[in-house]
Amino acid sequence: MTFLVFLVIRAVPSEAVVCSPGEYAVHGECCPMCSPGQRVQKHCNNFSSTSCIPCVGNTYTDHPNGLEECRRCKFCDEGKETVKC
Repeated sequence: MTFLVFLVIRAVPSEAVVCSPGEYAVHGECCPMCSPGQRVQKHCNNFSSTSCIPCVGNTYTDHPNGLEECRRCKFCDEGKETVKC
């Protein structure tokens, strides 16, 4: 039983980072989010802000984000309602 309690305690981070709206947490820091239609190329650090690049091909982001990869568009069966990616 003691072993199980130890594992649960170790799984909970000792210090959670709480970021402002428009920021995301990475490596214990808060970085500015990328705009919709973009993804993170390089996370921020002490010397530079987040570097963002556009999503390409059949990929997208529809909200401000800290994603390293854009989401893939889904292709629906014929006759289904679709939204342009």
